Amino acid sequence: MRPELSTPTHAALFLSAILLCTEAGFSAHRVYVLHGYMSAPVFMKGMENSLEKQGFHIVNWGYDSFRPLADEGRRLRRQIASALAPSDSVSFVTHSTGAVVVRLMLDSAVRAAGFPRIYRIVMVAPPNRGADLADPFARNPVTRWILGPNIVALSTDSASLANRLPRIYDEEIGIIAGALNCTGGYNPWIEGPNDGYVSVAHMRLGSEKDFIITPAFHAFSALDGTVQQLAAAFLKNGRFDCRQ
Repeated sequence: MRPELSTPTHAALFLSAILLCTEAGFSAHRVYVLHGYMSAPVFMKGMENSLEKQGFHIVNWGYDSFRPLADEGRRLRRQIASALAPSDSVSFVTHSTGAVVVRLMLDSAVRAAGFPRIYRIVMVAPPNRGADLADPFARNPVTRWILGPNIVALSTDSASLANRLPRIYDEEIGIIAGALNCTGGYNPWIEGPNDGYVSVAHMRLGSEKDFIITPAFHAFSALDGTVQQLAAAFLKNGRFDCRQ
């Protein structure tokens, strides 16, 4: 039986979902959303609800910030492989450290046969080259003990895990950065534009398809309505605008 589409809005959402799967060329498509450091899936509930209203099938995936991030990346890969067939596709929307977990997942997934195709990735406030705010805590043995070993992995040191991960070139990536304005940031102790935790310069990968700066503060950026709309736009169009 053909589904009844009672309003133009419902019809648009239905067609958008069909077009997404058709463009990806796969029978099923899921979007995994990942929270940041010392957070939880409930923090991404607003993003989940916003994307579901746009017709996406969302998996709000949680991980333990105190476990090695590489282990969590491998666990994510196993979860996706067990839930999806190779003929399916998957996208991601990450907040903060969630981007590092996905990058670690990619590093192991490329070696796994039959893994679903990765379509698009939206990174919100990602510490791709480390988080500036992590540096003083990583240097202090007391705060390292309190915050766990991953605080060192997230530092801007060239030897940190975040900086040792290979750059991503095959996947379509969109990065949503935060800053007070184009020349300054929320945190005066961080050089250049920043969202209070990470400088805009340290969010870049160098291989992203699109990059945009919003006034969102790091801790709340995934809750921002504009950020949620931008994430949906990139998942649909591969860029941060709504033009088809």
